[in-house]
Amino acid sequence: MESRADGLSPAPLPASRGRAGLRAEVRLLRERVAALERAHRARRELLNQLTRALTATTDPDEVARQILAALGHLLPGSSAGLWRWVKEEGLFRAVASVGFRDPPGGGRLAFEPGEGLVGAAAATGEPVLVPDLLADPRLQNRAWVQS
Repeated sequence: MESRADGLSPAPLPASRGRAGLRAEVRLLRERVAALERAHRARRELLNQLTRALTATTDPDEVARQILAALGHLLPGSSAGLWRWVKEEGLFRAVASVGFRDPPGGGRLAFEPGEGLVGAAAATGEPVLVPDLLADPRLQNRAWVQS
């Protein structure tokens, strides 16, 4: 069977051996269904909380923070950042991030166009997906990511 991204991959069922084997299979299936239902309810409640939070604010930076906080719960172990173009400064400034600690020693939170991963995203107008962040030569805040 396929492995699932949510970590709820099905375990192999025991070989049927009469009624006892069938009962064991049914019990395992019920446990799996219950686990999937609990995970679904938790995700739905998180998305409901996010919806309530998003309708309570009109501040775009707060919306970004709320979305990334939810992302951290929905996709554990993921990391992401949202940056805003500040026309007056000619810089991209960090608005929100998830999966990173605060930058040690005040890491760079602003980038010029074309600089680093932020600049790459701005140049293409597409999100930058990086499977191995530390191996990407465009990474600017290496010490921050390693912390």
